[in-house]
Amino acid sequence: MPASRTKRSTTLPQTVSRTLTEPRQADDVTKSATEDATAGMRAPVATTPLKPESYRGSVSSDAPLETPENASPAVDEAQDIGDKLAEQRRAALNDLGELPTVDNSALDELYKDIVSERRIDAFLAKSTLYDLERQIWVDIPSATENKSNLTSLLVAVIKTIVNELGHSKSTREIVDARNTEFPHLDDCTQFSKPDIAIKAAGPSLSLPHGDHAVGFSNAASVFDVKRDADVCEDDADQLAVYNRQLFFHQLNRVFSRSLLFTETRWGVQTAWLNIHDHPRTFIRLILGLSSPRDSALGLDTSVQWTIKNGAKVAGTIATLDASGKNVKHQLMMGVPYFVKHSVRGSGTVCWIAKNKAGKRIMIKDAWRTDAQVPEYTFLEHAKGVAGVAQILATEDDLVQTKTHRVGGFDFASPDFYNRTMCRVTMECYGSPLHKFTSQRQALAALRDAIKEMFRWENILLGEDGAPVGRRGVLIDLEMAILASGPTAGLLTENQAGTYLNGPSDERSLFRVAHDYLDDLGVVFLGIMPPSPWLRGGKPARSRCV
Repeated sequence: MPASRTKRSTTLPQTVSRTLTEPRQADDVTKSATEDATAGMRAPVATTPLKPESYRGSVSSDAPLETPENASPAVDEAQDIGDKLAEQRRAALNDLGELPTVDNSALDELYKDIVSERRIDAFLAKSTLYDLERQIWVDIPSATENKSNLTSLLVAVIKTIVNELGHSKSTREIVDARNTEFPHLDDCTQFSKPDIAIKAAGPSLSLPHGDHAVGFSNAASVFDVKRDADVCEDDADQLAVYNRQLFFHQLNRVFSRSLLFTETRWGVQTAWLNIHDHPRTFIRLILGLSSPRDSALGLDTSVQWTIKNGAKVAGTIATLDASGKNVKHQLMMGVPYFVKHSVRGSGTVCWIAKNKAGKRIMIKDAWRTDAQVPEYTFLEHAKGVAGVAQILATEDDLVQTKTHRVGGFDFASPDFYNRTMCRVTMECYGSPLHKFTSQRQALAALRDAIKEMFRWENILLGEDGAPVGRRGVLIDLEMAILASGPTAGLLTENQAGTYLNGPSDERSLFRVAHDYLDDLGVVFLGIMPPSPWLRGGKPARSRCV
């Protein structure tokens, strides 16, 4: 929501943060990889093609060739699973972009404040899990033919570490999730099945819909387990799928981290790290990813909910008022929020709340690059202008993506754009334009909205009975520019407005002056997407896209 990754047992860790990096070796020991959604890094891995678990194994050379006529249901199902996994990875990587890799020494700096070296040393000295003399985790084999057994052994080791060194007070539980489906939010036909999940309870987490006790909505982190002989690039990419879904389900996520284990290694955004040779780093990462402190997990604690029977029944959001004083607003439950379902980019979330006077307000969280002028600058200029959202207060510089990157990250990289999170409080208006209920309402909203960007999602309907000039409201000025006169001759280094489509390399080939034809064009494009949902003045139907 920012991102970084790490891979294997050598653990490969992956970290993904609300704003990502933008455009944009395996040894003989147990490893793990970490995927870090805030830092955007990746370790090199073998390019062995990924096969679904149910399709792994050898096929006898004298076995009959599979044809459409004799293909078994099991093979068809395995192929279907493989296709769906590939589709998920493509969507995630298209969103996240290429994620760089840093040296695994960066992991030594993570979660230094989680547990003292003295407590770790005492645990290793007394525990039967680790042999200090041979420097190995006794229950984790350096080589195995059984991935299922390896997963069970890792679950047992991780549980012991959390139970003996953690301070979770029953709010964190290590779950063998291999048989649990984690539904995706952006596509209800898709789901993931990570091997291990850290089930969490707290003011930011709720039970998933359905019968399962754990899902993306209440997972602190998720891990995958592979054999050294099987691990490949696709396995690291699958962590990107998990982290992306954690952002979608947990709207106050700022960054997310996950791990990929083999018998000997772990990592993802860092190079592989041997968990037998680095037991202290392994322990710190496990305790960090299961921390009872929501902020350590990457959750924004200024947004909190009251949880009853596993469901969110009330909530608050803390920010600053117009005078700069701390204030806490009540979130309106059951009211849909506007969420930009992407991790890289602005990562916009618009919360609907009530102030102390009981009036509805909208609180917008968004991330901007260092080169961008803050949106609140334009909103201040637009105060009193009909058809534009009216700003009430601002809280800037809540967090920057570079603060969540692990050590060794190249901030001078041309592909890295630091982003800053800003929270803007505005007056609240009606539904998005595509939820109009009559042709008159839709056209009136377009007439009243100042439209410098053609995305119809950026126009809200005015409140019921709104006067002329306030029947439609433009809410998104993130990509706006200031102009003191006619803009026909105004050229900018960074093009204003929002691109409709087209490859990024084609977009950068030219810079064309903005004129009145562009204004007419964007209004036309603003009308087109909502129009299919109108049926002769009848209420517009919602549609799952």
